[in-house]
Amino acid sequence: MIVFTSAIIAVVAVFLVCHCEYEDGIIGRLALIILALSNGLIVADYLIDRTEYVMLPNTLMTQFGTAMFLARHCYRFMKWRSLWDYQWRPARKG
Repeated sequence: MIVFTSAIIAVVAVFLVCHCEYEDGIIGRLALIILALSNGLIVADYLIDRTEYVMLPNTLMTQFGTAMFLARHCYRFMKWRSLWDYQWRPARKG
């Protein structure tokens, strides 16, 4: 499970860092690079040495939540980019 969530985080982070239209500032870009590197190393360790990471359940849930958040964030970014639509519901008037 940890390798799967790490792969999602690494791929989405690299995609967003490399996308020319994604604007997140220097702090956001640095955070995504750190996420990509750290999670990419987990995936690489597994693929090269079959290293299994043992995590506490709350750490695994944090990893799973981060993967879900980034996947959703990427989906909304791509929706905005292609359709110029990014709202869950129309804005309130007044």
